[in-house]
Amino acid sequence: MKKQFSLLFFSLLFALLLSSPVQAAGSETPSNIVFNDELITLPDPQAFIKDGTTYIPLRSFSDLLGITLSKAGEKIVLQKEGTYITFDTKNSKLITSDGTESAVELFIKEGRYFVPSRAIAQTFGYNITYYSQGRIVRITDGNAQLSNEQLYEMYKDVLVKEPQKPSKVAYLTFDDGPNQHTAKILDVLEKYDAKATFFMMKYNMEKNQAVVKRMVTDGHGLGCHGVTHDRAKFYKSPQSAVNEMTSCQKTITNVSGVTSTLIRVPYGSKPSMTTPYRDAMSKAGYTMWDWNVDSTDWKLSSAKAISNHTIAQINKIETRGETPVILMHDRALTVSALPEVIGYLQKQGYSLEPLTGDMKEYNFWNK
Repeated sequence: MKKQFSLLFFSLLFALLLSSPVQAAGSETPSNIVFNDELITLPDPQAFIKDGTTYIPLRSFSDLLGITLSKAGEKIVLQKEGTYITFDTKNSKLITSDGTESAVELFIKEGRYFVPSRAIAQTFGYNITYYSQGRIVRITDGNAQLSNEQLYEMYKDVLVKEPQKPSKVAYLTFDDGPNQHTAKILDVLEKYDAKATFFMMKYNMEKNQAVVKRMVTDGHGLGCHGVTHDRAKFYKSPQSAVNEMTSCQKTITNVSGVTSTLIRVPYGSKPSMTTPYRDAMSKAGYTMWDWNVDSTDWKLSSAKAISNHTIAQINKIETRGETPVILMHDRALTVSALPEVIGYLQKQGYSLEPLTGDMKEYNFWNK
């Protein structure tokens, strides 16, 4: 039964991707997704209705169904049991395993890809109905036993009924570790129930394997920062840059069992990551991240100065409507500054989340 359920929803996901979202302004209303008679709960960010179209978060939906999702440059690949779908985000194309190409557009919200459920291919035999009383988007395959009214009565106490205030997300990122300070950073993050992303050095991971494994257990994001952190060696050629990241990525996998495509190049991507370098990284399947908030913890001399400067930068980019991607380092003063920074972000309504491979990357060449 579980296998049939997964196969069914994989087919559903395929059909979802084939539909075209309406790109129009309008308020967002949370929706409730039901398959036959079962209410489906997805982790944040939630499915929502915008101008009559229901959007479902691609990553959490794929995880729910046991579908492997990977990102190679501008392409997102979904794969399960020998069947795969490739989404070309640059050219807005969907490529199925038999080579068929279709025009499609993804909706991006809070840096996450969403797919519309408005149109489902009839060849899959699914019916979609909308029951306004409970904001229920119901997907059936002929095996549903309850009417929409009965379904609403069954779940009315747990359905999301009112529009929710859009959540704000910020991304804490840490470079150059892991080292003797990283465990303390993890302690602070755990205390505040905050997630972060660690862009790590190859040899530091080998020396601090238990810390890397704890990052995975605690739900943080893992990324590569290279091997040498030597400008001349790293940027000697596009291939030398790729080779460092590949070596680093293999270490992540060997130590933690996690495969990551997230990278942050030494000293940031400008000016050194010119087109040949970026093309080489993209071809290798890496997603390059920079930042829009620099804590300058690498040069400031007190924790208070670090937290004050970081909060001031967050306020500046918030006025521009940008999502904070905050650069910090695994340093003693950073450990001391971190509680004030996290406390401020959470008081302002921010959720602190890890970067993931399916997100649209932010870097100095692609803001």
